[in-house]
Amino acid sequence: MVITFTQHWWASYCAAWNSSKRNRIPFGTVGSIKIVVTDQPGANAILTWNEAGRLDISDRSMVPSERSLPAFEAPAMVWSQFVLGDASAARLVIRGKIRFTGSPAFLLTHGPKFDLLGKVGADMLGTAASDA
Repeated sequence: MVITFTQHWWASYCAAWNSSKRNRIPFGTVGSIKIVVTDQPGANAILTWNEAGRLDISDRSMVPSERSLPAFEAPAMVWSQFVLGDASAARLVIRGKIRFTGSPAFLLTHGPKFDLLGKVGADMLGTAASDA
């Protein structure tokens, strides 16, 4: 299954994140990242966590202030595999399926947290494994 990452999907994801019981890892230190869906125009999103770990999502296009954000880029099929729990974030980055642009220190510090993003998406879609 390939997910169509519309702005409505991102808004639903944001609501799912903010109400998820999985949201226990401190994302407040992450700040903002950019998710780029390379084959779905208009599907890009900027994810921003506040200090409490609550998520806000913006669909702003790249503007100079956002070019410095850590960015993760992949086609919808790869993002779908991630969200559906078929592959971990680290595995997809290491194998070159997701292109990361940003500081290696950012990836080393925060990388292990990103699988939670997929788990919340799987919860939202009703495809989560029972590891709650």
